[in-house]
Amino acid sequence: MIDEGLFKLFPEDDEPKTSPWQSVSKELMNAVQETFKPFEAVVMDEYEGMDLTSLRSFENSLEKGFVDPHAKKSYGAPPSLDKKEAESISQLKGNVIKGSITCYGAKKLEKISLVQLELVEKYYGNIITIWPADEYALPILIISMDENPSATHFFVDCMSLADCVTDFAYLENYLDPLEPAWKKYKFIRDLPNFPDYEVNLYSWMRTITSPYLITRRVPPNNPKGIRGDLIRLGVDYLNIYLDMWKNAKLHDQQYMNSLNQRKATIREHFRTGKDPEGNFWWKGERYLGPDLTQSLIVASY
Repeated sequence: MIDEGLFKLFPEDDEPKTSPWQSVSKELMNAVQETFKPFEAVVMDEYEGMDLTSLRSFENSLEKGFVDPHAKKSYGAPPSLDKKEAESISQLKGNVIKGSITCYGAKKLEKISLVQLELVEKYYGNIITIWPADEYALPILIISMDENPSATHFFVDCMSLADCVTDFAYLENYLDPLEPAWKKYKFIRDLPNFPDYEVNLYSWMRTITSPYLITRRVPPNNPKGIRGDLIRLGVDYLNIYLDMWKNAKLHDQQYMNSLNQRKATIREHFRTGKDPEGNFWWKGERYLGPDLTQSLIVASY
């Protein structure tokens, strides 16, 4: 998922005048790729009929808020920008969105998806998702970090496939292993909201997140070293997921039917951006364009 607040790209005059800001997105992705080696994941060339080979490395012109009326699909982005946003974008240096979208297959998993984005050398985004195969009850892991010079947004969670109120064994087996890491890093969740923007999880998203969700939007170095803490948090959750994956056993079809139905609904909610205002994805679409946005969504969710 992409934090919509970080698509507020600012004029150069708003950039910090102290030491140059540097993204840590590559550090996160390098740490994730190193950690998931035991999956023995294999790169996928195609997913749901979508060719992935051209997405492993791309560099496109920035849409700058305008949507091609002939695009295959649109997520509702307005055809033009309001005056204030147009003036802001006109002052941006650069005109390029580049990155990579890679999907992997692995035993017991439907896919592992790694997304990296760089927007005019000012906005950096990472989305790491792991979806279990239909025969296994593993949760859905999502790690997301978005950065610009003013803020860093982080989201990490293992989303349950079961109703843990009635399926207490699922809670114990697939969520409670996160408890030690959650206790270690929950101070991040308790940090003050970053001024002028509060992390907003839509009601539909709050119903599918787990008790171990940690998400916050913070200044890049306040408290000191926070971005390093965020990277370690993501890696720790991934290591716990890896242990659960190693121990995951096949479940009977009757049990898995309801879990897979919930998984499919979660996927649909993310792909459609289910929210009352209909703008869950279009703020990103204004910069990425409809086709790249569509590829990102299908690959990630």
